[in-house]
Amino acid sequence: MNCPHCGAHIDGNPDNCPLCGAYIDRQGLYAGFIKKGEEALGTPDYDKAMDYYQKALDTGYPPAADIYIKYGNAYDKKNDKQAAGMYLKALAFDFYNEHVHTLLIAFYDKYNRLNDLKKWYEKSRGTAGNEFIDKEIKVIDSIITFRQNAASKPLPGDEAKQKQVERAIHRLGGWFKDYIMMNIVFGIVIVLMGIGIAAGLIFKLNFIIIFAIIGFFLLASIAVVIFLRRKKIREIKKNAVKIEDIYREFKKP
Repeated sequence: MNCPHCGAHIDGNPDNCPLCGAYIDRQGLYAGFIKKGEEALGTPDYDKAMDYYQKALDTGYPPAADIYIKYGNAYDKKNDKQAAGMYLKALAFDFYNEHVHTLLIAFYDKYNRLNDLKKWYEKSRGTAGNEFIDKEIKVIDSIITFRQNAASKPLPGDEAKQKQVERAIHRLGGWFKDYIMMNIVFGIVIVLMGIGIAAGLIFKLNFIIIFAIIGFFLLASIAVVIFLRRKKIREIKKNAVKIEDIYREFKKP
């Protein structure tokens, strides 16, 4: 570190600057650098914050888990994977710090590496309380299960789009069905007209009678199509749920 009074480089942890002789308040410097780091983190200037945290460590004042948590948070906000190393250094002060474990799990989840973290916990058995380790592993397993279930289900927006596509296909199928039916009807009429004209020419029949019969079949066919269409519309209206009925059900005590 450098002397805050004269700027001289100081090796080791002497109480006074070897150049100017001024007293080195390492605790005050440590706290000051941490405060400046927090201010930079809120700017946000993550690189500047990390620089201040490193200067706090360079003061030689005995660090605590808190500074490594802050250091790790700065790395995490910068999307730098070195955050994991800082969180692990924080655990070296207190392995049973729940807050640090939460940060560590969230960090590994962010990069889809929870299985790697789970292996690390399993290797930690014996060096730490197995009951505590099991609890953290259960948290990881729960998150993994949740992610897998969420991935297997369509998103609400995707489900709505899928229903819209299904309705469109259904409507398209109905349209083709009606279109084909009309074509069949008109096809039959055209065939009958051809047969009638051919019969009239061959057997010298009265064309008025032939066209009257064909017209009757045409009108009868159109009437059947209209009847089936109106029947379908009545069924749709019958099965439709009215918004007034839903509202009345909702208003019931």
